[in-house]
Amino acid sequence: MKFLKHLFFCISLTLTSLHSQDGTFGGTPSFEPDDSIPWIDESAEEMPVKSFGQFDIDYESIFDSHFKNSDFANQEMGFGEGNIILSYTRLLTKDQGYNVGGGYTKTTIFWDDNPFFNQDNFDTLNFSLNGFTKCFNCLELKGGASISIDTHQWAWDYNFYTLTGWGRYVWNTRFCGDVGINFGATSRLGLKRGYLYPIFGVDLTPWEDLQMNLIFPTDMAVIYRIAKYWSLDLRGKLLNSRRRLDKNEVLSRGYFDYISSGIELGLNFECDPYAAANFHVGTTLGNGELRVSNTDDLDARELKISAALYIGGKIWFRF
Repeated sequence: MKFLKHLFFCISLTLTSLHSQDGTFGGTPSFEPDDSIPWIDESAEEMPVKSFGQFDIDYESIFDSHFKNSDFANQEMGFGEGNIILSYTRLLTKDQGYNVGGGYTKTTIFWDDNPFFNQDNFDTLNFSLNGFTKCFNCLELKGGASISIDTHQWAWDYNFYTLTGWGRYVWNTRFCGDVGINFGATSRLGLKRGYLYPIFGVDLTPWEDLQMNLIFPTDMAVIYRIAKYWSLDLRGKLLNSRRRLDKNEVLSRGYFDYISSGIELGLNFECDPYAAANFHVGTTLGNGELRVSNTDDLDARELKISAALYIGGKIWFRF
């Protein structure tokens, strides 16, 4: 049986690395309704905790990628993005509550010979409102909205917005226990070019130390606990970052998109429900691009980029 466990774990890691993509869709604070607040005793008459704050900080650094386009063949570009988020969660009952948050995102393009724009750093302030509820002991619903404000421009046409709606139906099975069936959608609006991704997939715990989150595109990971506070995970990642350029750039008030996907191996430390940390290393898949366009989002130039290593990490704690 132990051999079958490890065999199944290895197969799951392989399948996840080949087919999964995790979404990084802006700095919206976590608002999970399921098992994210384990200090609540469901058998207690009153909630011991009715509200708490959370502080998150994360950063992703992608090393230099080579351009595949012939006219930029000798040039390289790196990318970095990090978030600082402070949020507050209020529990109205044991099964419903809301979350408000504010934060800051820094996006950096590392390209010395960039002919399209001179600005290297792009900064936004982010504000979000999220809520969650549980219905009939088998259906969990959550949703959220956020606005990101460009701190270099302070103009409405430089802002963008994210919207997410998510449902999770809990199906009790004989062999895998509770299986979550997830459905919904997540989107980005504004800057003349957004996206809309459907959310679908399952999450399950086939064994005590193995958690599988097979939810496209928001949470595609296989997590294996190796000790009380420590676990390993293999996860897919999808990056989709878009910003507007200053009016004094070569492409006055134009746009750029950095789009890529990758696979990473992470080491996690979790001291539920108070704090957690993650460090990971990964590689992009070589299917990324830097898209640059004018103020009307026309005459786009799509520069293909090669695979590159990246590192990142995250720390959060509650108070």
